[in-house]
Amino acid sequence: MRCLLLPVLPVLLLLLLPCRAHAVDTQREVRPGVTYFERTTGGARPQHIFAVGVDLSHPNVGLQASADARYSQWDVNTLTFAENTGSIAAINADWSCIPAGSCGDMFHRPLGLAVSGGSEWNPHRENEDIGLTWGYLGCTIGKRCDIGWPRALSHPEMLFSPLHNPTVAPLRYHNAVGGNGMVLIDNGVPATGCFDSGTDTPRSAVCLQADGIHMWMVVVDGRGTNDGDTGMTCDETRDMLLGAPFNCFDALMLDGGGSSTLVVEDTAGSTCRSGLCIKNNPSDGAPRTVGNHLGIIYSDTLDAQCVKTNGRWCTGSVIHTCQGGRYQ
Repeated sequence: MRCLLLPVLPVLLLLLLPCRAHAVDTQREVRPGVTYFERTTGGARPQHIFAVGVDLSHPNVGLQASADARYSQWDVNTLTFAENTGSIAAINADWSCIPAGSCGDMFHRPLGLAVSGGSEWNPHRENEDIGLTWGYLGCTIGKRCDIGWPRALSHPEMLFSPLHNPTVAPLRYHNAVGGNGMVLIDNGVPATGCFDSGTDTPRSAVCLQADGIHMWMVVVDGRGTNDGDTGMTCDETRDMLLGAPFNCFDALMLDGGGSSTLVVEDTAGSTCRSGLCIKNNPSDGAPRTVGNHLGIIYSDTLDAQCVKTNGRWCTGSVIHTCQGGRYQ
């Protein structure tokens, strides 16, 4: 009997194991250094994932976080932000203050750090309302990016932080956006906990690979907007970002739910304008107005004024700035 049962046992185990959802991946080049990726999975928990991969070392690529321009770059939806900034890809960023009745002039203002063009227009506020460890993505003019969370300025780890002395180059952040209270992945290690950690919901995230050069902006649909897509929990989002093609070393959760929106230069999507399309299906049924955004800019031709494609230089008392070959 043993000789008959042993060969059968592996087959029985395979039949008892749950089937892995089959994934269909597609991708295309948006511009050199910028790739659009889409994944659809089936099974009991179908998912639809939309992402933009960016090679930050490409001289024509630049970053654009929302500036302090209300109704143009913040307190607008992501598609409007991309149109107004000339971004070829964009994602919603931080949580914002809602509802209007309790926020006053702060309505839709981001909760965490906001820096654009080297100007900090919304600080990290260390208070219990938003948590003492509100995460952020910060990038220098040279597109050196960090994902982390601010500590008290007296903390030893903050000694060389751009938040400690933001006027000292090259540490100063040129673009920064806040995100969920806890980072998802820290130095290749999955973090623990996040707001609504056990909830299946649409998700937005940004991450960096270990080389610090390759960045991903990722949106997961949910609430049945795409053939019953369930959305993901925080742990499922972490697992996804740790795997291919993302291979994230550091990752930050952004605002999710109805805020989750990914815009890409394209001709097809749930909503299209000005050569830009919302690739996912926002669960509100339309793009939501949110606090701020992160965009990718691209210069086909480098501006003649740009002595450096990414950096600052002086002529006399005048400071010049270029990022992605765009004179700023």
